[in-house]
Amino acid sequence: MAPTLIRIGMTATYAALALLVMLAGRIASDAIFRSLGPGHKPNLALSLRHSGLYIGLAIAMTAALQGSASGFVPGVVEILRDGAVIVVAILVAQKLSDWWVVPGLDNNQAVADGNTAVALTEFGSSVATGMIASASFGGGEGSWLTAVVFFALGQLALIGCFWAQERLLPGSFVAEVARGREGAGVAVAGVLIALGVILRASIAGPFLGWRASLGAFAVYALGGILFLMAFQEVFTYFFVKRRHVEDQYHNVGTSSVVACGQIAVALVVTALL
Repeated sequence: MAPTLIRIGMTATYAALALLVMLAGRIASDAIFRSLGPGHKPNLALSLRHSGLYIGLAIAMTAALQGSASGFVPGVVEILRDGAVIVVAILVAQKLSDWWVVPGLDNNQAVADGNTAVALTEFGSSVATGMIASASFGGGEGSWLTAVVFFALGQLALIGCFWAQERLLPGSFVAEVARGREGAGVAVAGVLIALGVILRASIAGPFLGWRASLGAFAVYALGGILFLMAFQEVFTYFFVKRRHVEDQYHNVGTSSVVACGQIAVALVVTALL
């Protein structure tokens, strides 16, 4: 009985520490992405931004909660240390995505004005970043250097693959997001989360040396993304009755089905690779 109670107490403590890290991330995010003026009122867009941040941090913290420290106090120290690094990494990535996912747009102003399409892209970016962070900072045998390098590579791959898909498809989801088309925002979020699933699987695993690990990351990431793009076309053809891509700009229902289909395909692909 006593070991069970101790285990429950440790679980509750670690869960509380994870919530503390999430709160610290929210406070830091609010300091970096300031609301505009005292008269600014909360809206759905702002709620979506915060929701994505919470989920992204929670996914990333799963790596810290599975640390290798022995003992209660060392475990607490390790969670707080890893949590601080994860918060910084996700906030830096969030700022970079603001510059590159919808370039030329003031995301703060857009979110303050209630542009839910922009907030949806931030939601997708935060969730995808959390997946990349959970694989980069947990479970391997590398150092902090390897964790940071693979996290950076994952972020670059996320942005690069997103823009490759943006260029390959007709029209422009990014332009429609800037105009506030919610369907386009859902579509972008779906693409980012699906890519995050693929990249998380590409990074996960023990560090086998720079050459072997970088090669494996490149092969699995490229192969997974190619499979994702191919099978999402199959999914769209059979499950969405081959709707035109432009339908997703205006139809939230269509874009939601396609986005969930992309994430589902990504999960299947990562299980097979």
